[in-house]
Amino acid sequence: MQVVTNDWDPLEPGGKSAAEQDGEMRHTCPVAHSDTWGGFWSLFRHEDISHAVRDTDTFISAPTQVFPPMDTGAPWLPLQSDPPSHRQYRLPLLPFFRPERVAGFEERLVELTNSLIDDFIDAGEADVAAKLNIPLPAMGMCLLLSLPESNWEHFYRWTTTIIDCSVEGDIDGIRDCFAEISDFANTWVAERREVSKGDVVDAMLQAEIDGRPWTENEIQGTFVLLFSAGHQTTADALSYAMHHLATHPEDRRRLCEHPELIANAVVEFVRLSAPIRALARTTTREVEVNGRTIPEGQPVVMMWGSGSRDEEVFDHPDEFDIDRDNRKHLCFGFGIHRCLGEELARLEISVVLREFLARIPDFELAGDSVQSSWPANGFHNLPIRFPIPS
Repeated sequence: MQVVTNDWDPLEPGGKSAAEQDGEMRHTCPVAHSDTWGGFWSLFRHEDISHAVRDTDTFISAPTQVFPPMDTGAPWLPLQSDPPSHRQYRLPLLPFFRPERVAGFEERLVELTNSLIDDFIDAGEADVAAKLNIPLPAMGMCLLLSLPESNWEHFYRWTTTIIDCSVEGDIDGIRDCFAEISDFANTWVAERREVSKGDVVDAMLQAEIDGRPWTENEIQGTFVLLFSAGHQTTADALSYAMHHLATHPEDRRRLCEHPELIANAVVEFVRLSAPIRALARTTTREVEVNGRTIPEGQPVVMMWGSGSRDEEVFDHPDEFDIDRDNRKHLCFGFGIHRCLGEELARLEISVVLREFLARIPDFELAGDSVQSSWPANGFHNLPIRFPIPS
């Protein structure tokens, strides 16, 4: 009989970075059990992760999409759904995330980025996470949802509250936050039922599942997914990119001299940063993975960041390589739940890096940064200094 042990604790990395902790587990215990948050399993190798997410009969998403579980009172759709309903939830949203549709936001994103840079460029220093990397993607979500851009602060506060409360096990805090989100969403949905704007919101209001309209609860859950997944992850990837460029001047110079390489660099930054370190599935039956037996009904966490640094798939996986073939990385997800907002995220990161490097080509770190490691893997602050433009 298999003895289930406590193989690791994601909240006690022992002085290691998330990438170092993942690498150690990938080599010593690639299928691991943890007693943290009531117990869960983790898959650390690329092969095991990609196989599991393709097996949507055995590893399902509806029970929980993140770990620790975030019971916000509404399913995060389409992420928290499974075939055949998953396709019905995802299809109405897809047209609004295609490259040709997302490209329509670029002009305004460029304006917003330069406006944010204007606010600090004459100071010669800034916390670029707070001043640029956090607000810009949240403003991008406002564009997507046809909301006033000033609402970005609500999105940021709600997302950070839900993440912090989840890690701390503060269920009451999550419920209080979601009650505020629900009030906002209800008012917003009521207004949008009266005014059509031909956007993703209209798609949700007009969509059907099994021949019936989406419920208010389903619309709210989709709203929560869009704003939470749609800006915090992008902000974290941006801050990782700028931290790297501040400490690797040779890469910074190359991107300044060859801005056409920024699009490739963005995917490499996402692979290395793993802004969402992991997402969860639940087993529908007892299943063996890499020599270990996972019982039925167990949460299983797919460690995207670890899989995206797997030495069996990527040469020198911990190194930044602008020219790398990144088609197999997992940090936008994989399979039927691959990130809906991938094109928007890539556009936002590209715009910010392009405009920032054009105006501030030389910069360095100006202090310590605080970096989270679970479930979001990003910088809470990023102080930099740079020459004041003449």
